[in-house]
Amino acid sequence: MNNHVTLEEFVAVVTGDSVQDVVRESRCVALPFGCGENLMEVVYTSEDGDPEEDALYWLIWQMTGLCGDCQDEYEELEDEAVDAVTQAVDKFELRLEMEASVMRLLSELERDDDSD
Repeated sequence: MNNHVTLEEFVAVVTGDSVQDVVRESRCVALPFGCGENLMEVVYTSEDGDPEEDALYWLIWQMTGLCGDCQDEYEELEDEAVDAVTQAVDKFELRLEMEASVMRLLSELERDDDSD
């Protein structure tokens, strides 16, 4: 028995929308994931008009149902999350380095006590 749910199934349950319907109707997936807007009413090209990036927006829309604006919003959120994780990893690495230094100092102190 397969207990896994696809992204499309999850979106359909939460929004009552399907990627196939969204693509057929040329709109963005409904809230809370997308804006639900007709693609003619939203900006659907990259800021610099790069054809390759525009093609990527189009491809991602066909796979997820998210218009270019919503894709950009998710990308910003993803960047913020990556920055937060990077900061947490940096802090953890610093903590590990500090703990290693403390352990070395304690080891040296024990050796000094043993030699006296």
